[in-house]
Amino acid sequence: MSTFQSLPTDILLLILHFVPHTALPRLALISKNLNCPITPHIYRYIHYHDPWNAPRYLSWQSKYPQVCGHHRDQHRSDTRIYSLSRLLRTLSESENLRKLVRGASFYCNTNEGDEFATKTVELLRSSGTLSNVHFAPFGMLGSSSVMPVLSAVTSLEIRFDHLDAIPDSAAVPMERLYQIFSLPDLRSLSIILVRSWMPEVSSGTTGNSQISKRRSKSSNITCLSLFATVPPGPDLEEVLSWPIALHSLHYELCTDEYNSFGLGLPTLSPLDFSPALESQMTSLEELIIHGDCQGENTGYMANELIDLRSFSALRIVGLDLAWLMVSKLDAECFDADVRDLPTMCEFLPPVLETLQVQMDDYAFEQWFADVPPREVGVEGGEVSDALVELVLCGSGSCRALKRILLWRPSHGATTEFNLVEIEGCAQLLAVAESIGVGIAGWVGLELPLLK
Repeated sequence: MSTFQSLPTDILLLILHFVPHTALPRLALISKNLNCPITPHIYRYIHYHDPWNAPRYLSWQSKYPQVCGHHRDQHRSDTRIYSLSRLLRTLSESENLRKLVRGASFYCNTNEGDEFATKTVELLRSSGTLSNVHFAPFGMLGSSSVMPVLSAVTSLEIRFDHLDAIPDSAAVPMERLYQIFSLPDLRSLSIILVRSWMPEVSSGTTGNSQISKRRSKSSNITCLSLFATVPPGPDLEEVLSWPIALHSLHYELCTDEYNSFGLGLPTLSPLDFSPALESQMTSLEELIIHGDCQGENTGYMANELIDLRSFSALRIVGLDLAWLMVSKLDAECFDADVRDLPTMCEFLPPVLETLQVQMDDYAFEQWFADVPPREVGVEGGEVSDALVELVLCGSGSCRALKRILLWRPSHGATTEFNLVEIEGCAQLLAVAESIGVGIAGWVGLELPLLK
């Protein structure tokens, strides 16, 4: 009589594919017959984080591993390590186990954690099979516990203060930032809590053109994320010129402690972001800008929209509704006729497949109401008409469009919202269904694009 454990290894692997990854360590303890095929899956991708630290979720299978949500065990494809010291001892004793590890992720909350992570990476590098290392250190990048591992990391997540900022200054030290961009194996970089962007070029000692010529197209980074960060000024163009080919840019805008951007300094408007991105016009595939997109003193102008028409590879876009359309009320404030202003499909990229639209502050029922509250800032049917026009462009300038995600940021888990229940969405849903474009509403903290 045949049993589950007597099945051929290839059949076992097919079955195990449907088992949650978090259950594999326990399943491997049942017998030697199960331990043998399961062990390589357990050690292939490993991750460590301190119990009180909730890291962003890193998916090794994702094309853009840095753009990811917060940790959810049920969706992970890697194995969580609870003790770095025990892991280090185990790997030191077994060369076979070291050779199984392809990727490792470390979120450290102590200097001791940094030291153990560094020793683990150095040990794994000796096996020759480690190809991906994600590191979110606790200490400064120049510390003795962090420096040795930087040359091996492929993905780095750091806070602003890790940049060894200039004393008594909130400004980003541009030379130090460029050194990080220049790490040879680094492909993904995430920076958190930048409070002010003020490069050294603002002093007038060096011209932008000279710095751009020296640094332009010299970095191997393909994915850049800026979380809880104030929007930069013209220096964004400088920073984005460094990567040889940037594929993904994720920017979470956030006001500083004065409820403004960059200590009151002038910053880019939506329209200004377009030329700042031009150096990556042919390579950028994903652009997500979200958060407080209209904060005080942002340089934001209600009659200026981001222009992405020339971005030939841009397939995934996430933007605030105010960056995508000018309402009639906004147009009136600038003595403009909304009919003279561009529509969504006129400035979105030609190969756009997925669009996420951030709709702040108000419920979907209010955005799509026949008579919206005045504070919403739109007239009845205006949002629906703009989206219908975009969907209809699916047979024209936006012919690659497959889905539109309407997202209302809110506390709590992100869940899908049934737009069918909203009378003002009826025409939009009908037109989208007839053309084959998916429309979905989402409410929650995590971006639906990252789910």
